[in-house]
Amino acid sequence: WMNSLDQNSYVTRGFALRSFGIDLERIPDSMMLSCAYVPADKSKTYKELKKVYVRDILGTSYQDYGGDTWMACFLKAKRMDYYILNGDVTKAKYLRELKRIPQYSPIELTLTPQGLVIDGNGNHRVSAYMMMYLSEMCAKEYNEKDMSPEERRSFAFDNYWLYAVVNIPVNSSPSELINKYGYKVTPNWIKMVCQT
Repeated sequence: WMNSLDQNSYVTRGFALRSFGIDLERIPDSMMLSCAYVPADKSKTYKELKKVYVRDILGTSYQDYGGDTWMACFLKAKRMDYYILNGDVTKAKYLRELKRIPQYSPIELTLTPQGLVIDGNGNHRVSAYMMMYLSEMCAKEYNEKDMSPEERRSFAFDNYWLYAVVNIPVNSSPSELINKYGYKVTPNWIKMVCQT
């Protein structure tokens, strides 16, 4: 996929990464966080708009992006150049726009046994937002050798959250979801049943 990007794409995406505070000559290992591929589950789900921390999004159901790193997802994302050159991919805009309600085109996530994954709309925005989050994480002063990948992932930046439409399995009660997935589900999640 690297060969499919022209020189302008490299320059444009490099500009965006530098604007997030990433030194392209010395990219930290922490920037190479894995983006899991989890196939889409088309079973019945409940849907609700929920506040989600970007650190809790584990991957995507889109095969072109999943199974690689979030950095690779950002670099591979189609139309990313357009959004960057249009001035849409900045920390100020993302920290404001992804928290706005209502959203014109909300990010869609599904709660799977592995965790929350992008399942439909949102691969571009989440991959860019993840780059912003990881760049903040790398900018903090800490000794990476003293942190496991799990600890690094939970290294919290409470400012990096967004509103997303979250799909949860229809056959699960809130208490089962808490036990099975470790994700807090409140009764107001259960508003409507729909086919995804």
